[in-house]
Amino acid sequence: MILAGIAHDFLPSGTALTAQSYQRNDWVIYRKQKSSVSPGPRASDVHAAGKGNTYRYVVEKYWVVEEVASDNKLKLCTRRGKRHLVDADDPSLRKARWWERMLYRGRFEAIDLSSPVAQED
Repeated sequence: MILAGIAHDFLPSGTALTAQSYQRNDWVIYRKQKSSVSPGPRASDVHAAGKGNTYRYVVEKYWVVEEVASDNKLKLCTRRGKRHLVDADDPSLRKARWWERMLYRGRFEAIDLSSPVAQED
């Protein structure tokens, strides 16, 4: 699994992965688009919305693959036990790079796949 993750680091940018590229317990990063009146410290790509009352931005979410479905979907688990069903080829989804696995290890290890389901999206 580690070698597969390292090999993914060298794929050309924009290369889409299929569900077969993922396994249960893989660490992934999802770039979630959000909007609010005050972006948090982890916000990136911040832009003022239409009339300037709110901001649109992206936050990287550190999730773990719970299940690989046969219809090219992945069931992902968050730190707080929420579940999200995401297309494996979603451009906002990617495997964590080797240095991200080291740097953000605590965020990924805090995710317990055996926790009860808090909410499904």
